[in-house]
Amino acid sequence: MTRSTRHLTLALAGVLALALAACGGSGSNSEADAVASATKIVVPPLSSVDGGSTHTIGKITYQLPAGYDVAESSLGDGATLHTITRTGEATPAVTVAVEERSTSDHDLAGLIVMTRLRYLDPKDTTREITVVPDVEWSSVEGAAAFYGSGTSTSTDGTTSLREFAAVAGRDKSSTTRVLVSLNSDPGKLTESAGFTVLRTLRID
Repeated sequence: MTRSTRHLTLALAGVLALALAACGGSGSNSEADAVASATKIVVPPLSSVDGGSTHTIGKITYQLPAGYDVAESSLGDGATLHTITRTGEATPAVTVAVEERSTSDHDLAGLIVMTRLRYLDPKDTTREITVVPDVEWSSVEGAAAFYGSGTSTSTDGTTSLREFAAVAGRDKSSTTRVLVSLNSDPGKLTESAGFTVLRTLRID
């Protein structure tokens, strides 16, 4: 990671940590429509995905539609990363980072730093990054997120306009922390595989 990337990621982590401090918890509205915008994110629960697959990281389980591959790696210090790509493609569609701690910790900033989110690379021209003030994700405690849009360069050098979000939360004991980062074509975030991960994610 370059110094510029590290500084930008740290700054965003601090912003999200402040947002978490202001959030008493996620909302609960299973009948609500899915929403992903700079002002509000709503994640309606989804019990299962037809023809999908189930994946686990510690206490975390989630489901994916057919046609996606998952690669697991260690981020160190009790953290695990799932990098999810559409079969046959190299550019990640979703990442799921989970950190297990032996003591309670409400701060998600360290977890965000460890994900090294690809769309924060300074070679990409990010147009907007916003802390989302209203996040409803009933599967976790203390939900917080940021949202943005900008150009992204794929592994084959193709540049395209993308919409993205990173949504974080923790379990009731604050010993498990999870961060899901997702991206899509503009206006398609709630229809993406990443949003399916959010909707099906559960903490045991």
